[in-house]
Amino acid sequence: KGVDYIVHPYPKFLDSDDFYEYLEETKDVIDFYIKNESPISYRLLLKRVLDSYSISRVGNRIKETFDRLLPKYHNMTGDVKFYWSEPGFRVFSYRVGSKDREFIDIPKEEICLCINDIMKEKLCCTRDELIHYVVVAFGYSKVTDISKKVINISIDLSIALKNLREDDGLLYLFSR
Repeated sequence: KGVDYIVHPYPKFLDSDDFYEYLEETKDVIDFYIKNESPISYRLLLKRVLDSYSISRVGNRIKETFDRLLPKYHNMTGDVKFYWSEPGFRVFSYRVGSKDREFIDIPKEEICLCINDIMKEKLCCTRDELIHYVVVAFGYSKVTDISKKVINISIDLSIALKNLREDDGLLYLFSR
């Protein structure tokens, strides 16, 4: 089952000038969000960090400073980078709740867990049905092009990992 997605606000007041002034502190803010909201997309991590400094616009200088302070390890879901609290870390639940992150900010690993839960209940369905079930499970009301793309990546990963199989347009849990 999914667990609620929890946003962890940075516990200290920060001034927007501090973003450039105290790079060690800015790195600590980045690390705080990676530790508490991992896996977290690049886009959402940037938003959380800038919100902590009450910065609303992203310019080249901010982006360059932010990128320089990021850890080197990440993985991808499509063309979206995700940062993890440590390399090789695994997820054991998927986080639901659509008000705190957009579908593009959900990593394929969480979606795969959701897919497994849905397929244990449904046993068999088409890709389009599964996409709809996943969107609803994460708390969203409609399928978008982005959600469809990300879920299809996750379905393909589940098939590659032999968690799902696809026969004649239908998806099944892979029986081992």
